[in-house]
Amino acid sequence: FFVNKNFQEGFVREGQILVRAARRTMYKIDYEKFALQSFQDIVSFDATPAYLFFSTTMPQRILCVAPWVKLLVVLKNPIDRAYAGYSSFKKLPGSDESMSFETYVKRDFALLDESGFLEAKTEEEEDRAWTKYLTEVRIPDGPLGWSLY
Repeated sequence: FFVNKNFQEGFVREGQILVRAARRTMYKIDYEKFALQSFQDIVSFDATPAYLFFSTTMPQRILCVAPWVKLLVVLKNPIDRAYAGYSSFKKLPGSDESMSFETYVKRDFALLDESGFLEAKTEEEEDRAWTKYLTEVRIPDGPLGWSLY
């Protein structure tokens, strides 16, 4: 909800978040009205690792729309995460099943380099480079990029 470009286009005006509209839409998409009204101590989980990669915008968006949330971040060993991504990548339709893990990692390193991410010196440059990188990578692809917590 917070990551997609619909949030930027639908709920941000002149740098300000339209809190009420965003909250209403989030509830409609992610929560069952009955459950929210019936159970005071309801716990809900969202597994969206992409929130970590947009650390300059996500905290503000989440705080404005749902200030009561508590965030828990669980990190996986980057090597294990990269290999799990490689295994998933090989199962994707149209992927090169014969590609070695080494080639898979080198290809992602080249994408990070081409995006400008490795040379970024400011937060703005990093955000632009990260956005460019994400347009080139498909999930679960990106063993290095997706491990840059």
